Amino acid sequence: PSHDNPDYTAKVDVMDSVPSEKPQAVIPVSGGLDSTLCYLMYRDSGIYDVKAVYVNVGQAYAKKEKEALHEMQIPFQEVDVSESVAAEARDEKWNFIIPARNLVMLTIAGSLADRDGVVVFGVGSEEIKRKPLGDKSVKFLEEVQKLYDRFIPYRVTLECPFRSWDKFEEVQWFVDKGYSDILHKTMTCFDGSTGGHCGRCHACVRKWTAFKFC
Repeated sequence: PSHDNPDYTAKVDVMDSVPSEKPQAVIPVSGGLDSTLCYLMYRDSGIYDVKAVYVNVGQAYAKKEKEALHEMQIPFQEVDVSESVAAEARDEKWNFIIPARNLVMLTIAGSLADRDGVVVFGVGSEEIKRKPLGDKSVKFLEEVQKLYDRFIPYRVTLECPFRSWDKFEEVQWFVDKGYSDILHKTMTCFDGSTGGHCGRCHACVRKWTAFKFC
């Protein structure tokens, strides 16, 4: 993506791709439950040419997120903007929640989408309800679509395929589709000091609770 700042750089690792006649689905992935569900759902539909994109904004847990993607054999393109946008995000106080991460991810994903393509964002009902004015809210999603409509010179649509689901329904989808092995490889943890799940942060607790009751 372009930027007015001449010092701006975005380092991109481009995965091999084959031209396709199918409409494109660009999916920002993190190795977590939500984005992995999006990837599998759209890949398995057979309708879309799926492109997974990992946006590195300098989060402390980036290494283990990417390791999870590799372990699940999800090919992805990495866009590294960590040196450009994440000076504040690297501050210890933002270890768990990185300001504007979803806005950055969806802006970059939109810029990578082809004409009449879709950007697929994994967000469930719990996230939407928990922060009604946050960067997973209905208002936020509507504003992102407005940005696409205004600044991308062709149609790109933001889709949230399971926005009415809770975490239990997401976990059940993996089980019903025979993806229990992939489910247990997903990485949803905000502690960058550990190699796996810390078991203490709220992301780990929510995931464990969903696993236990499903």
